[in-house]
Amino acid sequence: MPAHLFIRTGPNSGEIHTLPDGPAVVGRGMDCRVRIRDEHASRRHFRIEPRGGGFWLKDLGSKNPTAVNGVPVAEKELRWGDEIRVGLTRLVFLSGSEPELVPLADSQESRRTKTVTAARGRYDMIGLGPAMQQVFVVIEKAAPLDVTVLVTGESGTGKELVAKAVHQNSPRASGPLVAVNCAAIPRDLVESELFGHEKGAFTGAHARRQGQFELAGGGTLFLDEIGELPAESQAKLLRVLEERRVTRLGGSQAIAVDVRIVAATNRDLGAETAAGRFRQDLLFRLEVVSLRMPALRERPEDIPELARFFLERYGGKTNHRVERFSPEALKKLAGHAWPGNGRELKNVVERAVIMSSGPTIGPAEVQLAATAPAPAGGAVAPLAELERREIAKAMAASGGNKKRAAEMLGIPRASLYNKLREYGLEGK
Repeated sequence: MPAHLFIRTGPNSGEIHTLPDGPAVVGRGMDCRVRIRDEHASRRHFRIEPRGGGFWLKDLGSKNPTAVNGVPVAEKELRWGDEIRVGLTRLVFLSGSEPELVPLADSQESRRTKTVTAARGRYDMIGLGPAMQQVFVVIEKAAPLDVTVLVTGESGTGKELVAKAVHQNSPRASGPLVAVNCAAIPRDLVESELFGHEKGAFTGAHARRQGQFELAGGGTLFLDEIGELPAESQAKLLRVLEERRVTRLGGSQAIAVDVRIVAATNRDLGAETAAGRFRQDLLFRLEVVSLRMPALRERPEDIPELARFFLERYGGKTNHRVERFSPEALKKLAGHAWPGNGRELKNVVERAVIMSSGPTIGPAEVQLAATAPAPAGGAVAPLAELERREIAKAMAASGGNKKRAAEMLGIPRASLYNKLREYGLEGK
């Protein structure tokens, strides 16, 4: 007889998982049959297995005990409707050919919930509108194929989530996903970081070191901010992508590497190529499949759902439980331009949770950076000018403190430094 777990509350709320004929482990680990993103759950929290015509739950020695219907258990036979509690997550055990859930009030809300659930369960991403649905279509087609993917989009749009989704839905999912922020590597250490080095290759090289290409063997290498690579490193990266072999710095032996590449950038690589700052042949090699992550202002229908997602993550971190937004607070969130995109929204929600004094977040707790309102009709100011204006405001508000300005904007410091140079604001 089939059985299901319906996740009622927590970061994975709304998901439905059909259990296999054999044992199924539930926890935070990548190898779990039912993976939950609750930070209070263990990597392997509990197991459900068929036994004697029924289903039994067994706690796997978790630090936070597994509770069934409010009672901590080590092992227990499950009945239809039993509620299993793990940290902030509550799962409902359902047996039968289909999970018998109470239907939602209207079909539109039901479709919305199913869409959000499918995307969160399969890609760990939220997207209701056509812009994100197109992203999911590209991931669906590209993930099973061992092709290079180039992800573009503004800072904070979730390009790293695309890399994870591609990796986790590919034949390489059991291998490592290694992420490298190219903007954060000192110029003179790029080759050592990516390709490795031999002992004595340079001052301070006291031992042999594998590079990120070798460490990602059998899996996926995510090259974030690839537009920041210096020209000489671009040439060597191109050769590695063509030959699938690396030579460690100071070494002479070419080493075969088996990796899939997902690259990301917030730069317009076409314009960078035209300006001579990025190699055109490398761009051709990278964009076998190209995918653009939309800015948050282009997907306003997702703002409430994303805000609720972040609320689930942070709502239990204070000494009182924060559970919901007021309609006025959601309206305030929906009217913001979000120059920092999803990263800025995450910071705003976390701050609102800290500032709240009850279970409901009101508009007073939603503290937004000042932005220019969008003109009537939904049009927005030209992106570059809007971005330049917001960066200038953040730098002024922070008294020139770049770390604080980056936090206010919800972007990495490396991205802020690049933008300051791009817009001529370094000395302002």
